[in-house]
Amino acid sequence: MQVTRAAPVRVRYSSHYTNAVLQASALEGFQITREGDTVPVAGSASFVGLTLFFEPTSHWEPDTTYQGIATGFERDLTLQFTTGDRLDETAPVLLGELVLSAFQTAETCEAPNGGVRIDATFDPAVDDGPPGDIEYQMYLTHGPTVEAPELRGRTRNTPAASVVLAMVLTDAEARSTICAEVLALDGVGRSSHPLQACIDPLVGNYFQPLCSIKSGKQPSRAGAPWKGLWPLLLVLAMLLVQRRRFRFAQHASPHTNNRRP
Repeated sequence: MQVTRAAPVRVRYSSHYTNAVLQASALEGFQITREGDTVPVAGSASFVGLTLFFEPTSHWEPDTTYQGIATGFERDLTLQFTTGDRLDETAPVLLGELVLSAFQTAETCEAPNGGVRIDATFDPAVDDGPPGDIEYQMYLTHGPTVEAPELRGRTRNTPAASVVLAMVLTDAEARSTICAEVLALDGVGRSSHPLQACIDPLVGNYFQPLCSIKSGKQPSRAGAPWKGLWPLLLVLAMLLVQRRRFRFAQHASPHTNNRRP
């Protein structure tokens, strides 16, 4: 609903469609019509990687429902959308900060031997187009195995107060500091400035407590402050002993001087 009038239609295909013959078949079989009409909408369709893009020759009509069909490998996909009355003219904006959190995870398809899950949390993007057109992408930009930015997560926008994207790192990928970057893309393909953050996956959110329990004994906070006072107490004791010796010497000296040979 409320699709902007300049937004292209995007169909993301699986890895089977690296085959040029399948891509040609998909382009030939793709069409969009207005609801209740049989004449296809004029426009151009092309593949960029594994994504088919269709852009109408002129903008979509306002407040109009369109339907279409995309040729698939095992089955065809029917699609439908309704336009609004706006043109998306500015890029989305990501405000706030990107917060990364690290958690140990069990075995997964991405990490058969287990690994570290990284959660990226941030505020939803602001855009002049419909919120449902926004897609978020997360890239791993720095790490012990990273040579170039790697797309590691993507999700559509939701009405939630915050967005969470997750990726799972293997032990090799998580052995030192990593950095991630999040982008927001709107319905016409404009992207926001990225949010960036770094984290040490081995440390992550695991902080050593100030008072830890060892050998099954409860720690004593009351006695801890006295540990730093023992040297001072020792010095005071030595001064007290010396003072007493001095006073004893003063008291004994008159008797010593009055002794007869």
